[in-house]
Amino acid sequence: MPPQKDGSPSEIKFYDGHLPFVKEQTNAQGAGSGYIILSPSSSGADNYYKDFFVEIISGAGQGQIRRVYSYTGIDKKAQVDTAWEVIPDQSSVYKIDTYFYYIYYYKDFNLNIQRKVYTCCFSLNQDCVQPETFVACDSTPPQGQILSEVVLEPSKIVGEFVDTIEFWGSNPVNIFLELKKDGKKIDLESKIYGRNF
Repeated sequence: MPPQKDGSPSEIKFYDGHLPFVKEQTNAQGAGSGYIILSPSSSGADNYYKDFFVEIISGAGQGQIRRVYSYTGIDKKAQVDTAWEVIPDQSSVYKIDTYFYYIYYYKDFNLNIQRKVYTCCFSLNQDCVQPETFVACDSTPPQGQILSEVVLEPSKIVGEFVDTIEFWGSNPVNIFLELKKDGKKIDLESKIYGRNF
C-alpha cells in the first residue's frame, strides 16, 4: 500500500492468519439441515473448527461450502452458518483446508462496504485439480494449468453510507472513511493493526 493518503486504494485484500493450519479430507458420518458430523478422527476440542470452511467435494451435496460457527468435540458436530441445499450423508467427502484464506473489503457502487472470503487453487478448466489444494493467490501454476479463485464466503454488506474509503501505510494501516446520509457528512480516520481487522 502507498505510504501516504494521496492516491490510496479504496479496497484491501489480506491473508487471514488468525486460524491454525488444518487440512482434513474424509467422509462425513452424516448431517442434518444445519450441521455436519465430521469424521471420528476429527478434533475432540469444542469449537476447534469455528470459522473454518467445510467443502463437500464429492458425494451427496457436492460443491457446497459452508462456514462452521460452532463445533462440539464429543459428538464431532459442526453447526454451519447456512442450511445445506442438499444434505450431505455418509457418501459425502468433505474437505477442511485453512491454508490461504483471503479477506477482501471493498466499496461497491451503492455506498456499501462489502466483505468476501476466498482462496485460490490450480486448475485445468476453472475446477481445482484433484486432490484439491488451496494455494497462495500469487502462486505460479504448473505448465498447462491456471490459477483459479474459489469463493468461500460470497460478498456481504458490512458497512453502509460510505462515500469514500481509503487505505494507506503498512504498520499500522491507516483508514479514512467519509460517511454520508440525508445531507449530513462525517469523516473518520483511524490507525489499525492487521490483527484487528
